[in-house]
Amino acid sequence: MTDGVDDIASNLRLRRRRAGLTQADLARRSGLSVRALRDIERGQVRAPHGATLARLTQALAGTDEPRTPAGTTGTTAGPTAGPTAGTAFEVDLLGPLVVRVAGRPVRLRGAAERGLLGLLALHGGRPVSRDEIVATLWGDRPPKTSITQVQTAVGRLRRLVDPDRRRWSGAGPLRHVRGSYQLTLPAGHTDLERFDTLLAEADRGGDAALDLLDRALRCWRGPVLQGESPRLHAHPAASAAERRRLTAIQRHAELAAARGRYGDALRHLTAACQAEPFHEGLHAGLILALAGSGARAAALQCFTDLRHRLADELGVEPSEPVQEAYRRVLRGETGGGWPGTAVPTGAGIVPAQLPPVTTTFTARDDERARLRDHLRRDGDGPALCGIAGMGGIGKTTLAVKVGREVAADFPDGQLFVELRGGGPEPADPGRVLGTFLRALGLAAAAVPDGTDERAALFRSRVAGRRILVVLDNAASEAQVQPLLPAGPGCAALITSRARMPALDGVRWTDLGLLSRSDGVRLLHAVAATDADAADGSDAAAEIVDLCDRLPLAIRIAGARILGRPHWTLDRLAAALRDERGRLDELTIGDLAVRGSLRLSYRALEDDAARLFRRLGLLDDGDVNSWVAATLLDMPIDTAERLVDRLVDAQLLLVSSPGPGRHLRYRQHDLVRLYARERVDAEEPPAERAAALVRTWTALADLATEADRRSPLRILTAVSTATGSPPSTDPWAETLLTDPAAWLDAERTLLISAARAAASARAGALAWRIPAASLVEFQTRGLFHDWRDTHRRGLRAAVAAGDPVGRAVMHRNLAQLEVFGGGGDWRRGIAEAGAALALFRRTGRRHGEVDALFLVSAAHLRLGDLDRALPPAEEGLRLARGTGDRRAEANLLHQVGWIHRMNGRIDIALDHLERGLRLADDGGFTRLHIWLSLAVGIVRREQGDLEAAEHHLRGALAAARRARTDGDVGSILNHLAALQRRRDDPAGARRTAEEALRLSRTVGLALNAADALLTLGEIQIDLGAGGRARDLLTAARDQLAGLGSAYGQARAWKALGVAEQLDGRPDAARAARHEARRLFADVGSAAEVRALDALLEE
Repeated sequence: MTDGVDDIASNLRLRRRRAGLTQADLARRSGLSVRALRDIERGQVRAPHGATLARLTQALAGTDEPRTPAGTTGTTAGPTAGPTAGTAFEVDLLGPLVVRVAGRPVRLRGAAERGLLGLLALHGGRPVSRDEIVATLWGDRPPKTSITQVQTAVGRLRRLVDPDRRRWSGAGPLRHVRGSYQLTLPAGHTDLERFDTLLAEADRGGDAALDLLDRALRCWRGPVLQGESPRLHAHPAASAAERRRLTAIQRHAELAAARGRYGDALRHLTAACQAEPFHEGLHAGLILALAGSGARAAALQCFTDLRHRLADELGVEPSEPVQEAYRRVLRGETGGGWPGTAVPTGAGIVPAQLPPVTTTFTARDDERARLRDHLRRDGDGPALCGIAGMGGIGKTTLAVKVGREVAADFPDGQLFVELRGGGPEPADPGRVLGTFLRALGLAAAAVPDGTDERAALFRSRVAGRRILVVLDNAASEAQVQPLLPAGPGCAALITSRARMPALDGVRWTDLGLLSRSDGVRLLHAVAATDADAADGSDAAAEIVDLCDRLPLAIRIAGARILGRPHWTLDRLAAALRDERGRLDELTIGDLAVRGSLRLSYRALEDDAARLFRRLGLLDDGDVNSWVAATLLDMPIDTAERLVDRLVDAQLLLVSSPGPGRHLRYRQHDLVRLYARERVDAEEPPAERAAALVRTWTALADLATEADRRSPLRILTAVSTATGSPPSTDPWAETLLTDPAAWLDAERTLLISAARAAASARAGALAWRIPAASLVEFQTRGLFHDWRDTHRRGLRAAVAAGDPVGRAVMHRNLAQLEVFGGGGDWRRGIAEAGAALALFRRTGRRHGEVDALFLVSAAHLRLGDLDRALPPAEEGLRLARGTGDRRAEANLLHQVGWIHRMNGRIDIALDHLERGLRLADDGGFTRLHIWLSLAVGIVRREQGDLEAAEHHLRGALAAARRARTDGDVGSILNHLAALQRRRDDPAGARRTAEEALRLSRTVGLALNAADALLTLGEIQIDLGAGGRARDLLTAARDQLAGLGSAYGQARAWKALGVAEQLDGRPDAARAARHEARRLFADVGSAAEVRALDALLEE
């Protein structure tokens, strides 16, 4: 424990006892938990947040003790005090950084010095760890000299703050305390400390409060550390100070308005609202202050501007305090209570994200009552409710209605998100959590990267608060789980097409179809027709029946009537009746929605209608505007105008931004089915086929170019292997600025087009599209799609008599077996052999190199080192002859790894390091990952643990950036082995468990078996022979199922150690004999010699 932490703990404990407060009393006053307060007083919290200390200081106000914020040292100068004349060192943080020595400004030369001083001063005398300093100054990629730069900056700052050079005694203002640095200045020597002192004095109340708040706010010259590093400006301590400022502004305005001094209220409110355009509490105060000062028109305009801004940017209406301020201005009431009384420090903006409730909501009374009762219940955990039902049944409408009805029970906020469960790309829970955290007041820079870390922080932010979370259109339990609050007082309401039984504690409500009477009420409400009119009652009932009592269909029908005042209910009923004969065999939902879609389709002009129909030719509903252009054979700008027309007609939705400058669009499943019906009925087969071939050809050209540019590719690009020229597609440069992102975005179209082209016998397109998708299939773990599309492509190439297409398909299927989720390595040898023969027959040397590599890799997986080396060495010679640097780096990796498994470590390292240099020079990201991993493993085996960790960490960072999860799992497993060597079995176990989880998630059985083997070896280190035996046996059996002789040998060798540890020497000897036999079979002489030595003991 550091001295600074001791100071904070003892100071807090002393002041609490002097005030006669128990820990429970102070916890209740400050809003903290008793446990948190107890940990702070015991010194178990190394660096309490500034906001926490401010809350404790405020809670202790009114005691007889002088007003010193918790954690500061030195004398207290009182509320009006600043630094005394002639003091040595002063720092101003509330605006641009200003440093004064003996009253004169001093300019710091380096960014590191300024950043370090700002960070230390922000902490108000609390120690700051060296790791936090480095992370704040340089982020997650610090230079190798970062520690040296920090030490240099500390030395220069000491010469300013410590002119007597007391640093050697440890008694100076800037001290090193057990891995941390601490800046301790006398009271009043920073403007932040002066601000907090004045704020605390104002919180005591009394006539001087308004003046004290005004003086406190005058301490600010701009944002905290304005002009410094964004990471420093976004530091939690800086954010906490900014929030305290907003609280002070609201409190100042409230007190000024209560005294009729509206001009004073506006002094700080106006600038604050400009800086915080979405802060509703500030704007509510500004509206009333403007009205109170006589500027009623400006007040009303302020409300209008805020309302439009919230709607346009956030999709929400103003909160109740803002609405109430607006209503008071309209009534001419500017006195009375202040809206949205100052938000507690650190609470941030209260989110109110629920969409508006439709004014035509009807029925569902029983379901609403049950949901309200459960959401409002008190218990040990959160109240969790779910609404399940088919698409269009009204789940979202009901959820929003109930959410609005219980909103007052959740005064700390209501969060809402549409999770896109019915679409091809459900919302990522990590991104949703980022949105939630920012809505709860967390600065964007403070949001962590990982989903797990975001989920943990989200649960912490909502703990102890009453917040409602509405998760609409959820896709899966895995998507929903991280988004659920954990503590009592919160609630979540989930909508999904099906129940999610794996979500523990959720009470589900199943929605069925409306009754006829409720459906008629809904229709009249939407259409604004007379429910009592005798001439419309039969027609309304018929419409509801034709819509199969599905709320979405009834609403669409009612909206058509509302939009066409000259139509009657009878006319609409007749229109729907005409559709019924053609849709008898469709599902209930399809029948109703299609009847309404036809009405929208009839209103389209010819070209827009043709685009709508042809989009139905595609099996994937998510497209980019270039697809529209190829379907219609027209310039992309013209096609985009037609796309906008379909968006306006609600027949196409904007789904997301895509790579390049073009948006992505999505057709609802039911809309696409209707479009397909229209294209089949209205366009000749030849025109339909021509549109598809144009689109498939453009897709194949773009995908081939993306494959050529991809840094994640291992094998030769399809265009190189087949001798095809690079794409001259005019859209390539715009769309393929990030090839991996483009492949991700077009993934479902690539898969569906590959299958459709094969079924349509579309020649080379049937194999070109899947071949160009190989990188996407491998890096994203799409093994089923990989196998399916390539087998279809192979059949098409065979039928067409295309030897090049056959060669490429065999090559890629071999890679699936060896490196993908196939795992049939003997089949991989056969596929690679077929590819090799075809590439040689057609003279494709680049393809021949790939096939030799895959033959070698398959033998290596089987543990047959003698058969693995010759094709790898032949491939390496050919690669050098063709000048293919990527292939050369790949084969250097292969040859080096075989030598490593044979125990020839020096030869292995030479090959691997040469390969790594080639990969780095060529920007071959995936090969860089593989080669860095391999060099790290060899270095670990040599005992050079520092070099090993450097390479393994580098490989891990690159794999995470590339999102190649299979590589991440493999690297984590080898990092666990490194942690074993460092005598850290607990850390090794956590790392290996993460490797196992990830490997199983992406479906890589060999990696998962390796992780099990590592976990077994870790249990040996922990002395748990029985547990080790269970894990190693499972790993051995899985490796046997995969046919990995080398892996089995490793498992048997480790089992020998486990059996010996468990007091079973005979079983240990038998295991070692089996390990020796297998190592001898695969040709690993070094392992055989090691086991011989063990068996002779």
